[in-house]
Amino acid sequence: MSNQYVLLMTCAAMAGASCTSTSSFSGTYVGNEAASVMPPGQQVPPNFRLVMEETGAVIRTEQTFTADSGEAVKLVWEGACDGKDRPVQGAAPPGIQQSCRRGASGAIVNTVSSADWSYVETCSMESKVRMTCKGTMLDGNGKSVPFAYVFDRQ
Repeated sequence: MSNQYVLLMTCAAMAGASCTSTSSFSGTYVGNEAASVMPPGQQVPPNFRLVMEETGAVIRTEQTFTADSGEAVKLVWEGACDGKDRPVQGAAPPGIQQSCRRGASGAIVNTVSSADWSYVETCSMESKVRMTCKGTMLDGNGKSVPFAYVFDRQ
């Protein structure tokens, strides 16, 4: 599992949780590694960009970044916020996220991967330009690891 993959699954899952007719999560974001508290071995991927768009009850996320190998990666998630699992397109290993909306500025997200890891997080807009997703990740050994990913809107 690459370092970038876990971060990007977080973004895709968080975005799925923001489906409302007036989503405050829509926009283009970059990861803010300096403000984030990353799990051991994790980092914000080089050239990371997340675009979130909402059309009615459907939200779409597109993430692009450079993998550890130097390869350009594109991950796409699209769906309604109905609590149903949906795959991230372009993800290897395949990941599934489940989400639900909670409150005006927060979302609870549950992400599960076939690669023996999972996490639950709460994402919220701290300001009009900063989104933070805090939670606990279960690594491949079943150990709980806290994290806080910070994203800045462009």
